[in-house]
Amino acid sequence: MLSIVIPALNEAENLKVLVPKLYDTLKGRDIEVLDEGFDLAVGSRFLKGSKVDLPPERLIFTRIANKIAEAAFELNTKDTSSGFRAYRAERVKNAIRNGIKTEYFSCQVEILERIMADGGRIAEVPVRYIKRAKGTSKYDIKPALKDASRLVDIVKKKKLRKLEKMISRKKAGLTHL
Repeated sequence: MLSIVIPALNEAENLKVLVPKLYDTLKGRDIEVLDEGFDLAVGSRFLKGSKVDLPPERLIFTRIANKIAEAAFELNTKDTSSGFRAYRAERVKNAIRNGIKTEYFSCQVEILERIMADGGRIAEVPVRYIKRAKGTSKYDIKPALKDASRLVDIVKKKKLRKLEKMISRKKAGLTHL
């Protein structure tokens, strides 16, 4: 039996549409995702066919942050921070087993990066992001910037490990000459 985790990290108005769409995606009714070896379905706000109802300043900041995360972590996704997700339960458990360094919405990027680094495969599907009807967003620039600095630290450590491996391989190659 396939165990699926769908976090509710987005506006309740979106859940009525999102959960069935991600479920159908994972079960192969929309596109074959987990049955084809994918470990994560991301409801992307930035794919063709997506509809996004966000204030312009937040949309611009979100797109810029996504582009930076995509480039820094070498991720092959359009929406790295989307809260619209369905995970293969085993993959997300492995990704968070040793804890998460980020505390805010950046955890989406961190988990995505860990799943991809572990060889996981990701599928993206277009979603409709409906502006919240009641209440206020939990988005705040101060914690977002604090988390961004944590992501920078993660990237630096990742790049340093990659460089150390390259140096180690080069030294090993030189000693065999």
